[in-house]
Amino acid sequence: MRGVTKDKLLMKILVTLAAVLGLMYVAVAWYVQDLFLYGTRIGMVNASWLTVEETEERLQESLKGYSLEIKARDGQSVQIDAEDIDLGYDFGDQIQQIMDGQNSLEWLPALVRGPVKYDPEMTVVYDEEKLSAKLEAVSFLNPKEMTAPVDAKLLYSEEDGFVLQRSVTGNTIDEKAFGRKLKEALEEEQPVLDLEEAGCYREPKVTEGDSTIRSMTDRLDEVSDFEISYAFGEKKEVIDRDVIWSFYRLDSDGELVLKESAVKDYVSQLADTYDTVGAEREFQTTAGDVITVSGGPYGWMINQKKEYEELLALVKERKSVADRQPVYSRTGFAKVRGTDDIGDTYIEISIDAQHMWYYENGMLYLDTDVVTGNGGKHTKRGVAYIHNKARNATLVGEGYVSFVKYWMKVWNGIGIHDASWRSQFGGKIYLTNGSHGCINTPLDNVIKLYNRVEIGTPVVIY
Repeated sequence: MRGVTKDKLLMKILVTLAAVLGLMYVAVAWYVQDLFLYGTRIGMVNASWLTVEETEERLQESLKGYSLEIKARDGQSVQIDAEDIDLGYDFGDQIQQIMDGQNSLEWLPALVRGPVKYDPEMTVVYDEEKLSAKLEAVSFLNPKEMTAPVDAKLLYSEEDGFVLQRSVTGNTIDEKAFGRKLKEALEEEQPVLDLEEAGCYREPKVTEGDSTIRSMTDRLDEVSDFEISYAFGEKKEVIDRDVIWSFYRLDSDGELVLKESAVKDYVSQLADTYDTVGAEREFQTTAGDVITVSGGPYGWMINQKKEYEELLALVKERKSVADRQPVYSRTGFAKVRGTDDIGDTYIEISIDAQHMWYYENGMLYLDTDVVTGNGGKHTKRGVAYIHNKARNATLVGEGYVSFVKYWMKVWNGIGIHDASWRSQFGGKIYLTNGSHGCINTPLDNVIKLYNRVEIGTPVVIY
């Protein structure tokens, strides 16, 4: 009897223990019924023992620090941070469905089995109003700042010949393409959206390679496979393909012909731009004043007839020439080219001061009082030059005959010479007893100047 009683007691203990353990197991299952089982991985988040809300928060945290850089084709860029537009995920009820699909009674097996992974579809959402406000502040996305693309065109007229209007890419955004690519970039959490690479710009419909343009440009290329450049001091003019095209016309048979008058017009334009005879020049006087002088025979002048003939021959031969010097009918002193082309060797004559200075390579060599035109009216103002020099010359004019020992012609009948009939120079003599226009100079100084100055030296009279 005792043996039976002992066995029953043991059985009761075991049943009681099993019941307690069962209750404990169920209690744990009840406790974790709103928590993901151990080893549950959702996306990149370890959701073990987390609620649905906590898991979604962890998933949202992965967007913290995310930003999208939008790059324009001109190098500008803008950065859009996730916080700027309330960027986040919309999970719908997917996370809750994962939770609903779990059996909390499996909490114990979950401790020993491997991880269980889920990859829910996470739709990226953002505040579109905030995104629009952010984009509106970007200059390269502002329609007012955009340049429209331009199609290539081969223009032709009898006046101007052929001109290729090249295509221009511009920077106009294709709004539909941009909106689509921006949405993709945000949804895929891309770090960079390059508008050029993504095809977000409107492009020209016709480029230089278009067949309708190419057929004619190929013909024009055959007659323009050379280049001529002119050097005007530091400035250059280049006759390249585009300029050569402007020389050609189409005849009645559709053949290309060289219009020689177009070449002549080009030379005329060069002369208008670079001839300096009579041009305005800024000049710094010995007194330190910067004045404007104009008029006079000094300067550079293209011989348009001869230059046209030579240029026409080069165009017909299709011959390349670099830094060509045009044929000049008149040149500046010592080949000086620049804004004033006077250089640092020149004669300066001030009518008001009745004084003359001669500078050689920037150094003052001679200064002397002089007497100029009577009443200050007969000596021309402008930039002239020493045309010639002569000894023992007789000057003949209306009402006078004068013998001088040293003569340097400056401008028409005006020259620099000695005046043996004068004992005084400078001051106000010229107002009542001036010359007929020449620059009367003391003999000793005119000798120094005559022996030193070269023909062609600029003479600035003001």
